[in-house]
Amino acid sequence: MSYDWFMEKTILSEIADIFTGMVLPKKSLMLQAKSPFSKNSLREYRIISIADVSDRGEISRELETMTFEDSMRIKKYSVKYDDIIVSSRGTRIKSALVGPSVRDNTLISSNLICVRILEREDFPPELINFFMRSQFGESSLRRISNAPSGAVNLNVKTLGSFRVPNFSREEAERIMEAVRTMNEIENLMMEQRSVFEIFKKSAEEKFLRKYEDKPE
Repeated sequence: MSYDWFMEKTILSEIADIFTGMVLPKKSLMLQAKSPFSKNSLREYRIISIADVSDRGEISRELETMTFEDSMRIKKYSVKYDDIIVSSRGTRIKSALVGPSVRDNTLISSNLICVRILEREDFPPELINFFMRSQFGESSLRRISNAPSGAVNLNVKTLGSFRVPNFSREEAERIMEAVRTMNEIENLMMEQRSVFEIFKKSAEEKFLRKYEDKPE
């Protein structure tokens, strides 16, 4: 028997603005010709696509750029600090929290959905993203998308029906402290991994280079 129904939860659409990303033009149309009737100047935008979101919940720093007219029609797809971006389709659900270094000219493509938590102290974006990325959050996302296994297909409406636990302030603070500690440990492990890879490559070069098969 599941105890899920005994927990107080809030519908995501009640605490967040949710919108999908922009349908990008073909690469041959990347540089948009400015209309002679337009008062808007051209501007270069950075594009976050689903491939730019890692399984670890990180957003690539090397993003594709495209040039559009600097207009509200384009800006409505832009993301900002503390937004949560979620993949709309795929065999694996990806999500990431937009970091403080994001520029105001960063857009998301149509294979991503943005969740912008409203100004409410009881639902910190960091906590919502942690729950969404957990096995329990993913199970809920798969349930509302009718995809218990295999490919998932989310849209603004289905994601809006995602139910977020009403954590107490004390519990939320404990969870976020644990999340930050885990992030520090993970970053330390990644650094150690990098050092190990450098040492491994150096050892291979030093001891095994002379045994390499070379073309005769």
